[in-house]
Amino acid sequence: MNVFICTDGLFLRKRIEEIVESYASMPNINITLNLSAASPQGLLRYLDIHPAKRALYILDADIISEVDCLVFASKIRDSDTKGKIVILSAQTELHESIFEHAIEALDYIVKGDLEFLTVQIKRCIETAYQRFVSVGDHAQA
Repeated sequence: MNVFICTDGLFLRKRIEEIVESYASMPNINITLNLSAASPQGLLRYLDIHPAKRALYILDADIISEVDCLVFASKIRDSDTKGKIVILSAQTELHESIFEHAIEALDYIVKGDLEFLTVQIKRCIETAYQRFVSVGDHAQA
């Protein structure tokens, strides 16, 4: 399973990278951290050149406006219809908009408590990986 991270917070980005890399180092687990970007534009440019299918995207909604976040997540959904999207935000009110715009987010995690955030991200990685493996796409998982 390919994983993409997009957040401008260096501390948060590094923490998520550590979580992903800890899973990637496990035996018999096929997880790769493809890109950890500080901007949506950086991630979208990368995906234009290296399209991903059935990947996990961990996106920080707070680095752009609500409208731009919805457009950003929609572009990812359009290019990877089977991908799993996790939205991170300090804003609880964005939650409804994510689901109203058919982005099909795997989870919406409210930032705050780092320990809670860590547990939730781990759960999302495990869930996405298990779902990809359960459909028999071991090469892509």
